[in-house]
Amino acid sequence: MRRYFLILAALTVVVALAFIWLMPGLPTGAVLLLTGYFCIVTAVQHWLVTGSMRKDARRFVQLFLAITVASLFLHMVVLVAYLLTTPQHARLFTMAFAITFPIYLIFETTALVMHINREKRNRQQ
Repeated sequence: MRRYFLILAALTVVVALAFIWLMPGLPTGAVLLLTGYFCIVTAVQHWLVTGSMRKDARRFVQLFLAITVASLFLHMVVLVAYLLTTPQHARLFTMAFAITFPIYLIFETTALVMHINREKRNRQQ
């Protein structure tokens, strides 16, 4: 689990630096808010999902779907709230959000699949 969080932190730093370099019109505070938000949400999702797998594998699917739907609603609320409070950066922030979301989604999905495969191997041994 520690390795996961280290890789997540490294990904967050790389994404933040890429946005600061590629989107100079977007304020640095917005970049840090966006990448920090996705880092925290992804970490909490992973912690909850992997914890549910340890407790009850049958409830894993239900909890995974519930967490996914809740995070999508949370993403929408955060996006709309930021756009309403700072409309001058709406276009750049929306583009950055649309780029960041799949990056963290792919990372979380890959990490979860690797975790499930590792758990299966451990049970077979």
